[in-house]
Formats: sequence, C-alpha cells, structure tokens
Amino acid sequence: MKVKCLITTDAWNNPSTSSPWLTIGKIYHVLAVELDSRNRWLLRLVGDLDEGVGLFPLAQFEIVSARIPDAWVVSWYAGGGFELSPASWLEPNF
Repeated sequence: MKVKCLITTDAWNNPSTSSPWLTIGKIYHVLAVELDSRNRWLLRLVGDLDEGVGLFPLAQFEIVSARIPDAWVVSWYAGGGFELSPASWLEPNF
C-alpha cells in the first residue's frame, strides 16, 4: 500500500506548514493500517526522520495504491479497533 502526503499536522493534529516527519507531495510505503478504539484510522510508516516508524492519521494522505500485501493479516483488539499488518509483527515479543 502506498500513500501521498497531502497535509502535515502538529502533535495536536492542527495543520502545520512543515513537519520533520513528512514531506507534502512525497509518496510513502504503508507498513500497517490501524483503526484504534476511538475510531481513528492511522497509518504506520517510515517518515523522513531516521528515528524510525510513526503513526499518522489517514486524513493526511491520499491513497496512491490500495494493494494490500499478501503477508498482511487482521488482528482485532479486545478494547475495539484492529490492525492490518504483517503476521510476524503480531507475534508475542516481536
């Protein structure tokens, strides 16, 4: 799955003119998709920083390719919500 960044936001989800994590117009590979217990759609992806992976609201992106990798599976959470990600990531102690 691939997405293109349309807007950036600050830590409080307010629109911002720039972000150290994302670049407007850049295409990112999605590593996982989550629907949290508050019904927020989130994308896990590697941003522009070297610090690793972050969660970002789906509303910041346009879906460029909706193809879901064959290795992704659904995991449901007891408190509501779910995650769509590689099966190996859902193993205990991963």
